[in-house]
Amino acid sequence: MSTPGGATWNLESMTFIATSTSELLNFLAIGTPLGESPVSLLADVSLTQVPLTQVPEPGTFAVLGVGLLGLLTVVRVQSRRMG
Repeated sequence: MSTPGGATWNLESMTFIATSTSELLNFLAIGTPLGESPVSLLADVSLTQVPLTQVPEPGTFAVLGVGLLGLLTVVRVQSRRMG
């Protein structure tokens, strides 16, 4: 879609992950490299909530890593006893 002044619309898709139950999303237009006035063409912004069961907690990977290291240690100790 062309707009007055020659600007065109571009479809953009971005992913943001909230770090708390309440977050604020801001949009800011900044000037161009040629010093022209800042202009922002923004339309149809939508947000999608992902169920908590689909997003792993940050500590989940740490717990899995510690569990895997523990399991490997047990296997290693048992293989030394048998060999």
